[in-house]
Amino acid sequence: MSNLTQPIRIYVYDKDDKLISTVEAAIVKNLINPDEVKNAVDNVKDVIEEGFSTISTALANEALPDAENAIVVEGTNTSSLFDEVTAALTDGTLSNQVTPSIDDMYTLAVEKHNSFQEEANENARTSANGVSGKVKTKEEYMEV
Repeated sequence: MSNLTQPIRIYVYDKDDKLISTVEAAIVKNLINPDEVKNAVDNVKDVIEEGFSTISTALANEALPDAENAIVVEGTNTSSLFDEVTAALTDGTLSNQVTPSIDDMYTLAVEKHNSFQEEANENARTSANGVSGKVKTKEEYMEV
């Protein structure tokens, strides 16, 4: 998956190097979880692929045999239209047009997650800096 900004934990020490407080950033993955968005995107893409396959099979098996006898418009019968649609469904043309916009949902989720997490981390830093008696701080990333 993508690089996600992680929440931080800040240890606050006094002049005697004694730990006086610990501040943790909010974990925004509980609000927007790009991994869950990725799973949903993958599921939608699978449904699209299965749907296109089902349509293509139905066209090939049911519509195309009847297309030769269908209405002729300006010298062309509907079999050429069905051939084009079936080809677009089977060669991935339609899928390649649809799936990038679905993939954008994951990219957007990662960007929003990282923006929110960076804000939460900055809020934690502000809180840690406001601890009375603070002389120094130490930050570490939390594993979530």
